[in-house]
Amino acid sequence: MTDTRAIVRAVAASHGLSVSAMLAPNRCRRRVLVRWEAMFRLRVIGLSLPEIGQALGGLHHTTVLTGLRRLAKLMEAKREWFTTAPASEIVGNWMGRLWLLTAVVGRVELVAMGAGL
Repeated sequence: MTDTRAIVRAVAASHGLSVSAMLAPNRCRRRVLVRWEAMFRLRVIGLSLPEIGQALGGLHHTTVLTGLRRLAKLMEAKREWFTTAPASEIVGNWMGRLWLLTAVVGRVELVAMGAGL
């Protein structure tokens, strides 16, 4: 099984944050988006909502579900950009990379609704 701590560290580092800064109870938009990305990546590897919450400092599973749903909604709102932007731009954008990942593993809605992959 994949080391969840490694995923959390990698997501934090890719955004220039420490793990403690990413997991701090802070509603700064930047940190919230980073936490949502970590939730998404952990969901893609098959963790349950409670397991994701535990990996992210003890978040309640409903907090994880809400975060995944909000990320799905945000990604859906940007659908046109994902389908029209040059590939180099998409790959250079963290949300673009998540969008590409959903094309591989399935639809964003399945991840956000808590369906198994």
